[in-house]
Amino acid sequence: MKKLFNKWILPVCLLLILFTQPIHYYLKGNINPAFIVIVIALLPAALKGLEYKISKRLEQLLAFLAVLGMIYVIWSTFF
Repeated sequence: MKKLFNKWILPVCLLLILFTQPIHYYLKGNINPAFIVIVIALLPAALKGLEYKISKRLEQLLAFLAVLGMIYVIWSTFF
């Protein structure tokens, strides 16, 4: 039971983040890019936790997009 819980907790949390963003956009008129970057950064770990095989190239692409997203978030926050 505990392994099943640990296996599904990260993907479910990431899906909740993704599903709340359109609601937030509807209510407030903007999307928080930091949450999207967090989802992109944690997606490979979530897929590995579900024992889904992802290619090394896709993992590197998601890491690259996460780094670019973090640079954008930091830039837009402070400048």
